[in-house]
Amino acid sequence: MTIQIIEAKLPGKSKLRTKTLRGYVIKWQDRSIAVLEKDSPSKQKNGFQPKFTMLPTLWKLALRQLGSARTWDLAMMILDERFRLKRFGGGKEIVLSGKMTNSMPRNTKMWAAEKLERCGLIKIIREGEGKALRVIILKE
Repeated sequence: MTIQIIEAKLPGKSKLRTKTLRGYVIKWQDRSIAVLEKDSPSKQKNGFQPKFTMLPTLWKLALRQLGSARTWDLAMMILDERFRLKRFGGGKEIVLSGKMTNSMPRNTKMWAAEKLERCGLIKIIREGEGKALRVIILKE
């Protein structure tokens, strides 16, 4: 029985989702048997999902006065991100990207963030046109 080992490096974008492909050709009882092996796909990290949100009393009172569901949603997203930054390390600025805000429309995000800023809970940092909104939490 003879075994011939074949190995190939695949180009960057491959439908096999692997970087190397190994093949073995085995001759057994006058037959050639080809076996292809590929690396297992890389495991994708799951996004951080907290089980609950700690809501400071000051925020609760301010959000109750605002009475807006979208502002409440954005506030919870900001507090979740603050918790993630504290736990895993990071700056004080919270980037309100589309991924972080579950694709909330930009004008709705700006409107809700301005309401939170008027209450004195956050400070909006305006970078430039088309950039993701950044905020800093003022009161906890």
